[in-house]
Amino acid sequence: AQEFFRRKAPRPLFSGVAVIDGEEGLRPGSVVEVSGPSGSGKTELLLSLCVSIRADSQSRKCVFIDLDGRLCPARVFQVVKARFGGDTAELRRGL
Repeated sequence: AQEFFRRKAPRPLFSGVAVIDGEEGLRPGSVVEVSGPSGSGKTELLLSLCVSIRADSQSRKCVFIDLDGRLCPARVFQVVKARFGGDTAELRRGL
């Protein structure tokens, strides 16, 4: 049974940050809280993860909760363009 579920489980996502990823990466359904001082890269890390999730599969979902209301939606598209360059229309439709 474990082998069946292991094969059917969606692939984990790796952020590239060992403290967050551990050895198995981020599993679908995980909840991650990121905290730190202003300017430490929290938003950049989480936006990058959200973009990676959507790029991996249009059926995967990611929720970004902005508690202080300072996230600029244009920044999401800047991350998409920086990450994938060129024509990002297909990916934008899913955001």
